[in-house]
Amino acid sequence: MITNTINKSSNIYKKTSDLLNYCLKNRNVGIQSDAPSIIGFINAAYQETELSEKWSVSDFYNLLIHAIETYLSENPVGAPPVKDQTIINFIGRFESLLSNNLVDYWLIFPLMRANVNNLVQFKEFTIIPEKFTRQEKIRYLASLIDISENEMITRANHTEKTRSPSFFDYTLLCYKVRHYPSWVSNNANRIALLVVALLRTISNSLDFEKQKSFGLMLDDQKEINRHVLIHTKESSKWGHEPIWANEKSTVLLGNLNWLQDPCEQNKFSELMKLCGYEEKIDRFAYRIRRSILLYSKSVDIQLNNHLASDGFGLELLHLLISAEGILLERENEKRRRLAVLLSELVQVQGKTNQEIYAAIDDIYNWRSDYVHEGNDVFPEYNEDFYESKTLEKVYLLRYVISCLLSNSSKWGQIVDLRSHKLTNTKPPFTAREIVWFSYLREIWDAYNSKDTCKLISRLRIIIKKITRKIISWSNN
Repeated sequence: MITNTINKSSNIYKKTSDLLNYCLKNRNVGIQSDAPSIIGFINAAYQETELSEKWSVSDFYNLLIHAIETYLSENPVGAPPVKDQTIINFIGRFESLLSNNLVDYWLIFPLMRANVNNLVQFKEFTIIPEKFTRQEKIRYLASLIDISENEMITRANHTEKTRSPSFFDYTLLCYKVRHYPSWVSNNANRIALLVVALLRTISNSLDFEKQKSFGLMLDDQKEINRHVLIHTKESSKWGHEPIWANEKSTVLLGNLNWLQDPCEQNKFSELMKLCGYEEKIDRFAYRIRRSILLYSKSVDIQLNNHLASDGFGLELLHLLISAEGILLERENEKRRRLAVLLSELVQVQGKTNQEIYAAIDDIYNWRSDYVHEGNDVFPEYNEDFYESKTLEKVYLLRYVISCLLSNSSKWGQIVDLRSHKLTNTKPPFTAREIVWFSYLREIWDAYNSKDTCKLISRLRIIIKKITRKIISWSNN
C-alpha cells in the first residue's frame, strides 16, 4: 500500500501536502470537488495498483471526502503549512479507512445439471452438491458466511419468494471476494458467467470420448434461476443481482467431480486469476477471457437448439471466433492459420495432427457458407439416425478449442518466460500480447518451412522418377 513506499520526495507525499494545505486554507469558503489538489491526490493514489484494482473512482472519492471532513473536525484551528508527521498520519488513517470498508462477500448461484458427489472446497471456492437437502445447504451457508442459521433461513425464504423458488434445489457454487459493496454488485453477474464459462471449458476438455450434443439433452421443468446471491456477515449488506444472460446461462451439463482433484483445482484457480475480474488485466489476458466467454456462448446456443434441422452455423461461428480471438491478429490466410495453430498446439489422443487440421479446415468452410451464403444445414444424423461425420467434426472442434483455452495458464507461462526479450520501450498493457503473437508466428513459420521441405522432397522424388523414365525411353 501507499505507506510502504512513502517518503518526502514521493509524489503521493507531495500531493497529500497540497491537499491538506488546500483544505486548511479553504475550510471557510468551502472545498471544491474538482479542486486540482483533490484530483492530484486521487491520480497519485491510483498509481498504486492495489488501490486502482479495488476501488472505483466514485467510491474512492466519497471516502476521501469523509477523511478530509474528519481531518478538519480534528484540527479546527489549524493553518497551513501542514507538518511532515501530519501528512504521514493522514495517509495512514486514510488507508485504514479504505481497508475497513472492504468487506468479505460470498457470491452464490446455482449450477443446473452439475453433478458432484461430495462437498468441494479450495481457495475462494466452495461447491455444495445438489443432493444436499435444502436444510443442509442453508446450514452450511450459514457457517460459511458466519451468520446464524435463523438469519440464513430468513434470507433463503426471501430469495425463494421474490427471486427463484427453486434456487436451493441445485448444486450451489460459492465464491468469496473482498471488495467495496458497489464493486461487488457491479461485477457479481460477470463473475458468475465467467465461472460457468471456465467450468464448461475445462469439463469439455477432459475426455474427447464423452463429447455429446448439448441441445438434445436439456429438458428441465424447474424454474430457471437468473440471480446471484450476494451474502456477507452484515445483515444490511446482502442482496441479489440479476444475471443478464439467457435462461440456460448457468447450465453445466456435466460431472464436476474433477474439481476434487488438486491439479484440476489449481488449473481452474489459475485461469480465474489470469482472466478474472479481481484485478485489471492486460490485452493478452483479456483475449483469453473473451475467448472463454465466447466458447461458453456457443454452449448456450446449443442448449437452446432443440431441433437438429436448425444446423450448427451459429454455434460454429462462436466456436471459431473464440479460437480466432486468441490465435489470430489481422493476418491473411485465416482458415489455414487457424487449422495449423490449433493442430500444432493441441494434441488429441487417437487423432493425428493432419486429421485435426482437415476437420478444422472443413468446419471453417461451413462457417464461411453460413456467413456468406446463408447455408445453415449441417445434419447431426444420417438417414439411419446415427451420428454423422459432421457431428464428429463439431465434437472434435469443440474439444480442441476447449483444450486450447483450458491451457491458457500454460500459454501465459510461455509468454512470461519469453518476455525478457522485449525492450523496455514496449508498453506493459500490450507487452504479453506482442510476445504471444510472436510465439504463434514462430509456430506458423516452422510449419510452413516443414511443409516447404516436404514439398521439395516430393518434387525431388517426382523429378527423379521422370528422369528415370526419360533415360529409359532414350535407351530404348
